[in-house]
Amino acid sequence: MGMTAIEKVLAQKSGLKSVRPGEVVYPDPDFVMIHDGVVMSVKQELDAAGITRIAAPEKLVMVTDHEVIYGSARAAEKGAFNRGAARDWGVKHFFDVGRGGHGHIFPMECGMLLPGMFYFDNDRHATNAGAIGAFGFRMGGEISRVLATGTNWVVVPKSVRIRIRGTLRPGVLGRDLGFHIARQLREREIDVDYRVVEYAGDLDQFDLATRVALCSSPTEMRAYGVFFPPSQAVLERARARAQRPFTPVYPDADAAYEAELEIDASHLEPQVALPG
Repeated sequence: MGMTAIEKVLAQKSGLKSVRPGEVVYPDPDFVMIHDGVVMSVKQELDAAGITRIAAPEKLVMVTDHEVIYGSARAAEKGAFNRGAARDWGVKHFFDVGRGGHGHIFPMECGMLLPGMFYFDNDRHATNAGAIGAFGFRMGGEISRVLATGTNWVVVPKSVRIRIRGTLRPGVLGRDLGFHIARQLREREIDVDYRVVEYAGDLDQFDLATRVALCSSPTEMRAYGVFFPPSQAVLERARARAQRPFTPVYPDADAAYEAELEIDASHLEPQVALPG
C-alpha cells in the first residue's frame, strides 16, 4: 500500500523507507521556527536546564511578527531580550521588527520554505506550509526540546482527503470555500483533530494566496497539517525564488485515508462566518 504526502515526508526526514499512522518517528527538520512571543519562555527554560547552546543554530528561524510595535515598556524589554537570545544562540536567520513579515507567509515568498520540506514550529498555523506542498509541524511548548536536541518524537498522523470538484464562480474566494469545508466536516462528523487534511481534485484553479486561505481554515478545526500537491505554477514560483534545491512530494495513488469528503465548488456562493 502507498503513502500519503505526510507519510512520505516523515519517512524521508526520518531516514525510513515507509511509515504508517500511529508510528513514532524522529524527523530531521529542514529548519525550526519560533516567533517573538515564546522566545523568552523557551530561553529561560533552556537556561534553567543548563543548556546554553542549541543543537542547530543554522536551522533556527526567529520571527518577530506578533509585537511589531512596542506599546509598552514590557514589550520593548521582550524585544531586547529576543535580540540578546539571537546573539547568544548564534541565530543566522533572525527576522526582527521590520524584517521578513508574517512568519507563516514570508518564508514561502522568499524561497526559504519550498515544496517537500518539513519544519518544526511552535505555532499551530504552520499548517500554511501546505499551500506550497510542504509541512510545518506544531510543537507548542515542546519546541524547546527541538532546539536542545535538533528533533522530537512525532506520532505519524492519519490523513483525511478532501476532493474539490468544479470551478469557483466569480466573487467566490478561497476563504468562502474554507468556511464551507469546515461546515461540511462538522455536519458529516469527520474528525480532523491531529489529522492531515490533503486536498485533491480540480486544484490548478487555486493560486498560492487561495491555497494559503484553504490551509488556514482546517487549522481552526484542530487539523495538524494541510497539504496541496504543488501545481506547475506553484513549482515555477518556488524555483524562481528557491534558496536551496528541493524535491516536491505527491501522495501515492493507492494511499490510505481515514476519511474522504467531496466538495462541489461550482455552485458555492459567498459565505458568512458568525462568531463562535
